[in-house]
Amino acid sequence: MATIKVPQVFQLYTGGSAVLPLDGSTLAEALRNLAVSYPQLAPHLMNRAGALHHYVHIFRDGVELPRADQGEVAISSGDEIILVPGIAGG
Repeated sequence: MATIKVPQVFQLYTGGSAVLPLDGSTLAEALRNLAVSYPQLAPHLMNRAGALHHYVHIFRDGVELPRADQGEVAISSGDEIILVPGIAGG
């Protein structure tokens, strides 16, 4: 099973868990399942239509996935997905 690393800013919505198992054959399916399992996390990752927010970046095995490819990217057992929220300010 693939895993997802949750940054500290989102761990408030995962019961403090920093690493979670991902269930699904594609990244989109796995993120939808994650949103069902952790409904408080969902609005911080996705908009109401279910699309990933533009400020959330996703890496698979250390390589950032281009936004256009994120939905249907296949994930496999052993893959490590990392969520990275964008940071803004000035």
